[in-house]
Amino acid sequence: MASVTFTADLLERASDSLGAGRPLIGKTIIWDVPTRAFVPISRIKELVAECGLTSYEVSTPAIREGQVLQRALRNLGEAGLVEEVVTRGDRVVYQLTARVRDRERDKLGYEQRIKIAHYKAGVPDNMRHLQNGPDPIIVMSQDGQPVDAITDSEVRNLVNRFRNVYTPRDITSHILVEACQTHGAIKLRRGGGAQFVPADDSGQTPVVDKLRAFMRALGEEINESCTLYVQAAYQGDDEADSIGQAALVAMMSELDGVESDISQREARVDVVQSATAQAKADRVDEIMAKIARYCAISNLQSQTLEERAEALRKRAFALKQAADARPETPKRGARKVAAAPVVELPLAPARRTARKAISEADLAAAAGEVAEAASAGTRRKARAGL
Repeated sequence: MASVTFTADLLERASDSLGAGRPLIGKTIIWDVPTRAFVPISRIKELVAECGLTSYEVSTPAIREGQVLQRALRNLGEAGLVEEVVTRGDRVVYQLTARVRDRERDKLGYEQRIKIAHYKAGVPDNMRHLQNGPDPIIVMSQDGQPVDAITDSEVRNLVNRFRNVYTPRDITSHILVEACQTHGAIKLRRGGGAQFVPADDSGQTPVVDKLRAFMRALGEEINESCTLYVQAAYQGDDEADSIGQAALVAMMSELDGVESDISQREARVDVVQSATAQAKADRVDEIMAKIARYCAISNLQSQTLEERAEALRKRAFALKQAADARPETPKRGARKVAAAPVVELPLAPARRTARKAISEADLAAAAGEVAEAASAGTRRKARAGL
């Protein structure tokens, strides 16, 4: 019996034919980035531009120094646990720790093998004797002394490599996920490898075509197949219910993140900056617009989401009012300037349902809650003797 192979393109054409004549509500995309997809960042930027992805859709950021050190130690070829030791304003330190078994005493211990430190403002004078290269990096052994020349060279080569290359995880997060999220996508899988991209106002999903071209170009670059499976969803499909449920979970998760950030800042309301509070309010507005979008294309039950988003927006606005009302502490030798006036928070983008205006009583209540939280924190410190 002859076998039949279903390719991603064939399945996509089949889903398109089934939805002929009905409005497109979006597309589900699933991808697989090969584990050996290590590509220079400069080349990734070229592929992104060639495929039509803009700087608005993907940012292609540099790799954080902490990630660079972590990846270098993990690829050194020694088994062990790589963990962050310290991350401060002046330095980042990571350590490779190996498990040591003492079979005579029936004990399991841990031993520092290699520690690598990056000094952002340059290696301090009292540590210069440990520096073996031009980079502000120190590689130390178990006893705090320089490692041998071969190991030092190997670690530095790995640092230079991972500082200038995107790993499969970077390609997924900085290109694929970021491009999808820019267009209002929701995650269908925790790792982000499956996303639903809603159709735009014209009923199209141009970013999906761009990502398809990018994955094809990436496969040619590494000489390996890079899969991007696309399935269209149309008005009236059973998928509308599934999409509504997935959107509900995704929106709740996004609101959880915003609420956690706002709660942390309410605990330290005396140091919150106005721009930070404004950014949180803007983030809530983005989620509210996203909620409205999914209400229009799926069976998303939005009332609970809208009420929660509205409450978070009031809390963010109260933080902003508290920051604007706080007198600015002038720097030494700085000229005194008038305090910035309190500005009105812009309204959220238009949504499917009209939103009630925030009343003065609501704002006063929210501001009172923030002040009470700050006062409670002060009382706790006093009781603790701080």
